[in-house]
Amino acid sequence: MNNEEKMRHLEMIEGIIERMGNNCFQLKGWAVALVSAICAFVVGKTNKMYFLIAYIPIVLCLSLDAFYLYIERKYRVLYRETACKDNSEIDFLMDIKRIKPQKTDKCSFVLCVISRSIWPFYLCIGITVFLVMKFL
Repeated sequence: MNNEEKMRHLEMIEGIIERMGNNCFQLKGWAVALVSAICAFVVGKTNKMYFLIAYIPIVLCLSLDAFYLYIERKYRVLYRETACKDNSEIDFLMDIKRIKPQKTDKCSFVLCVISRSIWPFYLCIGITVFLVMKFL
């Protein structure tokens, strides 16, 4: 196997990592749009408890966002491992189930949920919904 094939394999992994990042970005946009639409619909209602419905997409999007980040981190480990391999050891496998990440890789779902790219964003949305519910 030559160096060009190894580069193609690394490019395939990079493509997946990029898609996961794009998914996270789009999911954040969908979360804002859904919560805004629910709040706009509920503003005219007399019962403020309807605002609690806005927390459903927040929790769902947070979970899905954390999952995408988890997958992205696993593929980053695969990329690093592939980059360190000799050309003759490259097998073109994209299976991340066999990946054994280091503790420094932060490859667990819980660590992804509490990641700086996830929880502050969804916390701000949740606080905004609470404030809208409280003051309207």
